[in-house]
Amino acid sequence: MRKARIMWGVWLLIMAVLLIFTNNYGIQIIALLSVILPSAGIVFGFLGSGKLKVDVKGQISQKKGCPLTYSIQVKNEGRIGCSKGKAIIKLENMLTGENEKQETAFSIRGRQAKVFECSHVFQNCGKIRITLEEIQSWDFIGAYGRKNKTHSVTNALSIPDTFHIELSMGAGAQTDLSSDEYSMLKSGFDPSETFALREYRPGDKIKNIHWKLSEKLDEITVRELGLPVNNSVLLMLDSSYPAENSKPEHEVMDAIGETVISIAQELCDNGVPFQVAWYDSEASTTQVREIMNIDDLSSAMSGVLSATPFEDGSSVLSHFKEDAGPLEYAHIIIVGSVQEPQMESSFCEGFVSNLICMKNEKPSDIAAAAGQIIYFTPETMAEDLYYVEV
Repeated sequence: MRKARIMWGVWLLIMAVLLIFTNNYGIQIIALLSVILPSAGIVFGFLGSGKLKVDVKGQISQKKGCPLTYSIQVKNEGRIGCSKGKAIIKLENMLTGENEKQETAFSIRGRQAKVFECSHVFQNCGKIRITLEEIQSWDFIGAYGRKNKTHSVTNALSIPDTFHIELSMGAGAQTDLSSDEYSMLKSGFDPSETFALREYRPGDKIKNIHWKLSEKLDEITVRELGLPVNNSVLLMLDSSYPAENSKPEHEVMDAIGETVISIAQELCDNGVPFQVAWYDSEASTTQVREIMNIDDLSSAMSGVLSATPFEDGSSVLSHFKEDAGPLEYAHIIIVGSVQEPQMESSFCEGFVSNLICMKNEKPSDIAAAAGQIIYFTPETMAEDLYYVEV
């Protein structure tokens, strides 16, 4: 914009010099048009830029490494067109912390709506946040510009390349819905046991409605299902890192996300119900989802892959205990970039597996722990995690 103004000023100066030293009718016409047309363009640009309505829409999901498309939808509600426009887009992978900006140029006539297709290749898996941050528009020579802040957001998913993990489920791992030991503190997934009865809330599953009791009480009543204590499985994505460590590399977080989803798929294939948990640093709370089948996993994947790395003195396990209560699980699988501090002591009655991803070479000595510790790298994770005892 500054360059365009300088060039226009230089051009007007040349016209002024020619007018002084010549008496040419054609030069006078050109000089007059050099003032009138750009000035009119500036006025029209100012009036037209305030009538632009811009939104961003994204593709739902795409495998990592493949182009993920999104569109800029521009609508001009005014009668004056915009000859030069630009949309500033921020692309953020919430799992890895990667972010960059893209610019999309556009032009649009008055009373017109247009869609501009864009694409970007994400090399790592994760939940992708696409934010339309700003709209810029100029007159036709670029001498006047106007910036309009906006905050149109859409989300997409860069799907991980999962791999096979041979899980060896120890005693108590198989779901025994006839178990007579249930948690007294929280609900679960076992339909054969009722944890509590309460009023219906938006989002409750229809199949959990107690129809006979609802008819008797004249209000919709929902059954909260029981949680078998001896056979429950908890899968955790730990995106925390201590202050003395640097932030996990993008490749490390990508490998952690792929490992968690791969383990989750294996549990679903084996018919093992489980809970998946992660820490939402934006909401400052632990998120927990019950997974009964592959459809539940598909619904939860967007949340799991949004676990942004965060510096914290507490691990995701500590946050889980604060937010969700005691660790009443027979099997706990923690996948992260650092060792869970509580692994050196017996912090729960269940069997704990801590899978730790490192960018470089794995340590030769593994510290003594109450559970199982397995180190892996992004390059060797399929080999290192081929067989995991849980």
